[in-house]
Amino acid sequence: MTSNVYETPKSDIRNVSDAGGAEFYIVSPKKFLILFLVTLGMYQIYWFYQHWVQHKQAVGTNVWPVPRAIFSIFFVHGLFELFSLKASERKQGFVWNGGGLAVIFIISSIISNVSDRLSAKEIGSPVTDLIGLVLIPVIAWVLYKAQKVANIACGDPAGELNSELTAANYIWILLGLGLWAMVLLGLYVILIGTPEFLQYM
Repeated sequence: MTSNVYETPKSDIRNVSDAGGAEFYIVSPKKFLILFLVTLGMYQIYWFYQHWVQHKQAVGTNVWPVPRAIFSIFFVHGLFELFSLKASERKQGFVWNGGGLAVIFIISSIISNVSDRLSAKEIGSPVTDLIGLVLIPVIAWVLYKAQKVANIACGDPAGELNSELTAANYIWILLGLGLWAMVLLGLYVILIGTPEFLQYM
């Protein structure tokens, strides 16, 4: 046995010791999809915010995470490019062109926002209601692909550092399920009519 008792113990920790030390927001793909889909896509605001916060803290750039999260269509290209550059530095031979996905995200987000506003004014229902729902998985797919690259860029491809659902996550899941129930009930009323049990309420 050649082990040195005076040698500093070696840890199994990867390049990123904790989520706070990463340049981008780490989250497992599975957890991302759960939170995104169950909240009807509202999770993306938090998602973009966390990525810019992590990047600002790690690199020291003078960016404002809140406006970049709210007006994400104007900054998604830049964020995806940062993912790609860092991932290629971390993983030799890694190539990812996020420009096309950024375009899909921008177009889908604009169409979704317009259809939601039209739906709120009862213009074009139920088509405008359905458009917003149909685009949720499209946007989820784009950001899911981007998150996988962000995880690679942070040295945690599987997102293990943030793979467990927290108590706060479960609260958002419950609120999201309630929101889904309201949306589906609204569609039912538009397409079929008011359910009998609601007519006496």
